[in-house]
Amino acid sequence: MDEKHCNGSLSALEENIGNKGKHSYYYAHSHKATGPKWDGKPQPRLLSKNNSPEDCYNSKTSFDTNNSSITVYSFSDENSKIKIYIPLAVSSADDVTLKHDCESFALTATDINFEKKRLAFNKLFGTVEENGKVKVKSDKIIVTFTKKEEKDWPRLGF
Repeated sequence: MDEKHCNGSLSALEENIGNKGKHSYYYAHSHKATGPKWDGKPQPRLLSKNNSPEDCYNSKTSFDTNNSSITVYSFSDENSKIKIYIPLAVSSADDVTLKHDCESFALTATDINFEKKRLAFNKLFGTVEENGKVKVKSDKIIVTFTKKEEKDWPRLGF
């Protein structure tokens, strides 16, 4: 639809949208298509090629399977922090060691049965500050990292 009719005036719909803006009854009709023009062919055309989230899920993970005996964990994505919850009972905080840089981490812990357990990620989803903290509870370990950028982390590693 053209902005103006043949005689140069706006249609009633366009006038209503112009006067009332977002509060117009016809506001849903104000959107103009901004996508690429149709080339006239019925076959689909590739517009761009980017990694989709599904590609990331299906690709090789950064979880270090060779060096990780801890496979059960969860994480919480907060605005500026990432918290990793590991359900593992340890005797004290001295039984837990965290080594990390801005893109990876390895946590080693000795459980109450004196077995060494490890959780390692070679590449985190984003970058973190090098001030990781470990909190030991009676039945779990909580690792907290501060994000360098406040963006959503849909998963812990790539």
